[in-house]
Amino acid sequence: MFLFIVFAAIVWYGLYSHRRTWWALVWWICALLVLVAVAIFHAWLNVYYRGTIYMPVMRAVLYPYSVFVLFIGTICACLPKHFPGRPCPKCKYDVTGLAEDGKFTCPECNTVHAFEFVENAPCRLCGASLSGTLREPDVQCWRCNALYVVNAEARGLVPPQAPEPLEA
Repeated sequence: MFLFIVFAAIVWYGLYSHRRTWWALVWWICALLVLVAVAIFHAWLNVYYRGTIYMPVMRAVLYPYSVFVLFIGTICACLPKHFPGRPCPKCKYDVTGLAEDGKFTCPECNTVHAFEFVENAPCRLCGASLSGTLREPDVQCWRCNALYVVNAEARGLVPPQAPEPLEA
């Protein structure tokens, strides 16, 4: 019985690690072939031992197990590869769309994280130099860990400005 658990874990790990690629389909097909081979082996054992081993019980367990492994494996293979939002660097809470005037406070850990990055400008919190502190795709202060967002407007972190009033 332990081998059933190990097999399911290996299949799910392979499908999850290769999710959204063609390799996930290869893993899924290999798992299907192994399960079909085990079913054929059960049928062969029933013929070889002339029915002395009661194989219908094993098949009654194998078929739902196969459906379960392949169904959960399909879910693992279809999961998104990367988190589509913007996580807070400290607590990993989704802070997409929370920027106001180039900075935001995380509602989960209550720390100010992001400022609009200006080339050759010092850190707004501690005054340290930001040169050479690249953290893809953003810049992070080496002293206070403040996060500076590069190209925030294109990434939807800064809300659009209100239009100027028309002159009469």
